[in-house]
Amino acid sequence: MFVEETGQFAAEICSPDETRGDAALLALTDAHREASGDDPEFVTVLTAGIIGCDIIFYLPLANDVTGIGSRHQDPRDVYDDTPDSRLEGVLFLNDVPYWQEHPDEIGPMFNQEFGHRWGALVHADLGEGETAEILGRDGVHWSYFLHTEASPLEGNRWIDNGDGTFTTATEPDDATYSPLDLYLMGLLPPEEVPPTFLLRPAGEPCAMRDCFDGCLTAASPPQFCENIIVEAERVDVTIDDVIAVEGARSPAHTEAPRSFSMVFLVVAGSEDLADPPPRAQLDGLVDDMAGGFADGTGGLATLEVMSGRCVGDGCGCRLGAAASRDGGAAAHALILCATPLLCLLLRQRRRAAA
Repeated sequence: MFVEETGQFAAEICSPDETRGDAALLALTDAHREASGDDPEFVTVLTAGIIGCDIIFYLPLANDVTGIGSRHQDPRDVYDDTPDSRLEGVLFLNDVPYWQEHPDEIGPMFNQEFGHRWGALVHADLGEGETAEILGRDGVHWSYFLHTEASPLEGNRWIDNGDGTFTTATEPDDATYSPLDLYLMGLLPPEEVPPTFLLRPAGEPCAMRDCFDGCLTAASPPQFCENIIVEAERVDVTIDDVIAVEGARSPAHTEAPRSFSMVFLVVAGSEDLADPPPRAQLDGLVDDMAGGFADGTGGLATLEVMSGRCVGDGCGCRLGAAASRDGGAAAHALILCATPLLCLLLRQRRRAAA
């Protein structure tokens, strides 16, 4: 579904004040729900045109799952900031043109942002009490030194050479969730999560450089540029080490959902709507995200994409201004049918990816 807006969205979403971007996303989702009657669990927002900043992130709005480390992000642990709807979170994935030019990247990045609904937040007890050592960038991604089979939530695929050294084998298009990810998502029981391991590098800090020529640390990005060999101590990590700190996941995998509903909104200015991206390209983009999520879970979960429809007195009705959560003005919307199946509709808080 397209969203026609007045030109303020880019300024709001790119603002250094993250609360402005969050409010803009919430205003869009509120207006969409009011106009369409849809009540999805998740919304993904993109822009039809380039907006001038490169952020993508997941905005958490509700959580009813314990044992996944949510308390490290929000001290309430269990919360619901959208009590009048089913909405649990909003993904902002920046602009459509970028993904059209880099189609191989959309699967891993969508799976990362959607994966932030459940991870990576957990701490573990590695023998000396609670530690966040298995976490890396911003405390919401896996450590560079954690063997994650190249999870979309970062970490790396490490090969143990058997001599105190370890070699990376991470590919840039990896989009498959690790067993630990799947446990946190409620898709695997704990007994099906095999042990993994964490590396504690030897030598001086910054002796090695990451793919962006920064110090090689737990917060470094996955090793996509070239494989490297690291001398390190291996520390085994089991699911019991996580449960010892966080408690068992509740609801357990036998009661957790396997399908999640999502609406995709494309924010567009009037100039973008004059020459919108072709319907087939947008359908292909959504298919890549939904199909990539199912593949990333090994077929254990699916994404239900909710289709757009006309509301009000047919196409062309005007919604007017939507009020943002903080009382400020939000975008205007004009509902316009592009095809019988696709309408142009107008439809907090982790900056989770670079």
